[in-house]
Amino acid sequence: MDETAGNEYQGDQLKFNIELYAEQLDAPGPAHTTRGVVLDNKDVAADWVPLVDGRLGLLTWDLVTGNYRLRAWGLDAGAYKVKFYDTTEHDISTAQTAVGGKLDFTGNYANFGVNPNAKYWLRYEWDNAKTLFESNLVN
Repeated sequence: MDETAGNEYQGDQLKFNIELYAEQLDAPGPAHTTRGVVLDNKDVAADWVPLVDGRLGLLTWDLVTGNYRLRAWGLDAGAYKVKFYDTTEHDISTAQTAVGGKLDFTGNYANFGVNPNAKYWLRYEWDNAKTLFESNLVN
């Protein structure tokens, strides 16, 4: 803090909430039937290196019910879809519009458990610079 800052900018309390999620490849997610994958934007020109810039997502799903939840932050305004990629792209969700840089929606997709080495993306039209890609393959 700047030493010349007035008292109105200083305080002796700091309150915040923090939510952490960590994953290990092929490990179960938060519940025994839940799986998840972190989605990140990547530099496609630099060998798909993840960009650490606050633009990220978290896709979690239940293998039994097929229910999923997508949360994402740091997004540009526009419509996004959750996609599955094997040799071509397949829509999982309808287009969802980011509000205030965030998305948070749920849906159902019955085939989460049947796509070996699956890639799941949060796709912004055909713009790779605004797409969030999987951090690891989903088995």
